[in-house]
Amino acid sequence: MAAAGYPRLFPLDRHDEAEVPDLQQGTINEIKKARVQNGEGLPNGNRIFRAHVAHGNLVFGPMPEQCAVKRAPRRGEGDFGKQNWNEVFALMEMQQEGLAGVLLPLAVFKDADYLYIVMPWCQRGDLFERLVNVALDERALREWAVKKLRPLAELYHGGWAHGDLALENFLVADDDTAMIHDVAQAMQVHAPGAPQNEVPIPWYVRTGRMEFWPPEFWTLRGQGGATRSAKKGDVYQLGCIIFALAARRYTTRSRLYPFTLREDGLKTCEASVQRLARLPGASPALQDFLGRLLAPDPEKRLSATGALAHPWITG
Repeated sequence: MAAAGYPRLFPLDRHDEAEVPDLQQGTINEIKKARVQNGEGLPNGNRIFRAHVAHGNLVFGPMPEQCAVKRAPRRGEGDFGKQNWNEVFALMEMQQEGLAGVLLPLAVFKDADYLYIVMPWCQRGDLFERLVNVALDERALREWAVKKLRPLAELYHGGWAHGDLALENFLVADDDTAMIHDVAQAMQVHAPGAPQNEVPIPWYVRTGRMEFWPPEFWTLRGQGGATRSAKKGDVYQLGCIIFALAARRYTTRSRLYPFTLREDGLKTCEASVQRLARLPGASPALQDFLGRLLAPDPEKRLSATGALAHPWITG
């Protein structure tokens, strides 16, 4: 792989499609299509199904009897197909780096129409499925916040930003740990182990769901050459989903809307924290924690390691 500076926005740009081996007939025997557990397609149109993998190339680890296979179109409108290739190559790099906290692939393949990512089977599903119908007290909310923060801190230590944090993108392993999933919008913003050297990305590189975009997406609009921190954007997304769990503000099956975006973007998270303060039993420490994750000024937001050291977490 040719040396390149940071930030590295698109893993695809450093790879060739020929690196991904062709899927041989009989390699994957499909057992049951599933959105990890209950038969629905993922919101981005990809499919995950349980499978038996008989043989194959580019196997990174022991091949269990049953696996999860993500099947994603090779081509698509706009950036859709490109993001699928980005995910494959990002996972290949993360596998080579031994990146902890990420659901790493066991193998990757391609055929004429699809990319196939073979992963360990997470029988317990994703955090959305686990938590959408569960009333969380503050202690349980803290435990799940830690489960999300630890793999995120490991991802950051490796130099990566995720770009699309959501409850659906954390899968729960058999030991009840949370593993980061769906790295189609991941990018490298510094060398592994050098977080102090994070290189900002152009402000207009918008990742994740619009309802989770941080305020700087709006306040930097039109400023030529303006940049932002991809990792601080991730932290804001994390604040959105923790707030959604605390406030129980789900409006649809597949999306979390903890608040409504306004044009200025700045007062949005402040209003969210004010609403949280009116929730019965919300502690001042929780209010402060979310306020620091959702700070309109990215310079005042916590880092992932800083969030793990916050009194609400340590308490």
